[in-house]
Amino acid sequence: MTDVGLSWSFSWDPASATRPSSRPSTPTKSTRGPLIGFTPTHAVEVIAFRNRPVDHVVTALLTAAVMDVIGGIANAELREHQVPIVAGLPGIVAAPTDPWPAAYGSAEFLRAWARQPGFRLLK
Repeated sequence: MTDVGLSWSFSWDPASATRPSSRPSTPTKSTRGPLIGFTPTHAVEVIAFRNRPVDHVVTALLTAAVMDVIGGIANAELREHQVPIVAGLPGIVAAPTDPWPAAYGSAEFLRAWARQPGFRLLK
């Protein structure tokens, strides 16, 4: 099996009561503010170097646990078929489709999404 890096990151403003999230390949910090309600000042990255289904779930759950401690809103880049799956999940803050489908959500969102059949993070 080839090692594949799975990356999940989020960012936040430590001075804010609400803390956001994002992946480096997503819209810039300055453009996320209107989506999540503030401009992130920090980022946290959670990485796993395997590509089995359990690796995807553990990466999401570990990210949610870190978010429980420091706050944040996760940014999940989505495949087209994942959009309707995540649309009704709890904890969604925003779901932009331009320039690509994504979902911004809380730790509750990550846990709910990780319970969905066939859950996978994008690499």
